[in-house]
Amino acid sequence: MAIKTADCLPVALIGEGGAAIVHAGWRGFHANILLNKHFSRLNISHAIIGPAICGSSYEVGEEFLEIFQDYPSCLGKNDQKFTFDLPQACEIQLKKHYHGINIINSHIDTFSNLGHNSFRRDKTEKRNYNILKIT
Repeated sequence: MAIKTADCLPVALIGEGGAAIVHAGWRGFHANILLNKHFSRLNISHAIIGPAICGSSYEVGEEFLEIFQDYPSCLGKNDQKFTFDLPQACEIQLKKHYHGINIINSHIDTFSNLGHNSFRRDKTEKRNYNILKIT
């Protein structure tokens, strides 16, 4: 399975019933895409959070303070601009919903890591390929 992302969050969900790979930008995350009822059939036990824009690199508008008020530890301020740590928020949401889940977070920031494509950094049309191979 594979998806393409630039700064959005790729998340692999793995369980006894199979696997899924999800493209989760902030809108999808806010709409609880990772908690989709169809994933319950997977009996999720593991998640892998791939490269995405992280923490102080992800400058957002003030509206995020209200939209993501349930994730105060993921909101910050950087030179008078608000920031949001989407991968950290993802970890919190997954742990809350899928009890006992094992999570591997790559902690790779696509904005600051020049080895990854970032639309916010370069306005590039290039994307990062996120591939999940289960054997």
